[in-house]
Amino acid sequence: VVRRFDPRRVLARHGLAPKRGFSQNFLVSKHAVERIAEALNARAGERVVELGPGLGTLTAELLRRGAHVIAIDRDRDMLRVLATELGHVPGFGARYGDATEVDIAALAERPIAVVGNIPYAVTGGIFRRLVEQHAHIDRAVLMIQREVRDRLLAEPGEPAAQFVIEPRRPAISQVLPAHGRRCHEPRWHRQPEVSRHHGKSGSFAAEQGRRLHARRQRLREPEEAAGR
Repeated sequence: VVRRFDPRRVLARHGLAPKRGFSQNFLVSKHAVERIAEALNARAGERVVELGPGLGTLTAELLRRGAHVIAIDRDRDMLRVLATELGHVPGFGARYGDATEVDIAALAERPIAVVGNIPYAVTGGIFRRLVEQHAHIDRAVLMIQREVRDRLLAEPGEPAAQFVIEPRRPAISQVLPAHGRRCHEPRWHRQPEVSRHHGKSGSFAAEQGRRLHARRQRLREPEEAAGR
C-alpha cells in the first residue's frame, strides 16, 4: 500500500528546502492532488509520464490508484528523495531529465498519458515540447497558473493573447476549477488551474492557427501603412 505523505514533512526529513531556481512549489492539498489524479483517470497498470514530480505527492497518489509512473525531474536531490520514499513501490521509475526537453516517444511505443504540476517559469517551454510531440501523447492533465490559462485561451486582440506558443498543439478540452494558493508550498506563484488536454484532437490547433495568423496581420498593418 502506497501511503500519502505531507511534502513539508518529507523536506524536513531529508534536510531540504524548496529551490527557487527550479521554481519548486509542492502540492500540499490532498484535495488538489486527488482532483488531478481523477482528471487523469489512469487505468490500473497504465503507464504515465509525470513531469516535475518533486517530492512525489502526486506520484504517490497515482501509484495508489494503480498507475505505473515514470517520473522525470532535473533536480537530483528530488530524485534521491523519490528513490528513498517510493523506490520500493512496483510500477515506479524515476529518471533525470528536463521537462522542456523530454522525449516522450522514447518513453513509450504508443501514445502515453502525461501529468504534472507545472512551474510558472518554464510553462511555455514545457507546452512547446508537448506540442512538438502531441502525436505521442494520449492525454495530459497539467496544473498551470491562472494567468497562463488566461493567455492560452485568450482571443486575438485581448491583452492576454500576447502569450503565444505555437499554432499546432493539442486541444484544451476541459479547465477544472481553480485551486487556491494554499494548495502549494512555498506560495511564490499565482493561483493555479488544472487543464485537461487530449493529444488526438486537432480542432483547437486549427483555431489557434487562425488566432496566430490574425495577430500577425495586426502587427503587419502599421508597417504596411508606413510603407505606402
